[in-house]
Amino acid sequence: LTLSYGICEESCSGLASLSVLLCQLEDFNGSERIGHLAILLLEKFKSRKYASHVYCGIFGVIRGWNRHIKLSIEPLLSGYKIGMQTGDIQMAMFNAYIYLTNNFISGQRHLSIVRKDLNLFGEQMV
Repeated sequence: LTLSYGICEESCSGLASLSVLLCQLEDFNGSERIGHLAILLLEKFKSRKYASHVYCGIFGVIRGWNRHIKLSIEPLLSGYKIGMQTGDIQMAMFNAYIYLTNNFISGQRHLSIVRKDLNLFGEQMV
């Protein structure tokens, strides 16, 4: 769509997906560059509609390959909040899952706090 008709609001979601694909093909630097473009487009169009999807792909999948995962924790929480506000519950919960996982792996927060967050997100899933 973007290649045929140009940049549009939906392009940020497509670029985020392309970024994840590049990451799976082990092109981590290319993935990071395309992911950065996805974030820039998201900000340019002020598109909250696709923010949860973009944040999940960029901060949940690719960001950990080139930067410390602790830098992705807050954006993932934002992706969760935006997803819940916009009605994108599935992507909000993916963001929440990766947020909890990265908190656990990075050791940034005490386990009792991570457990409270886990219980909170678990109640919202049901």
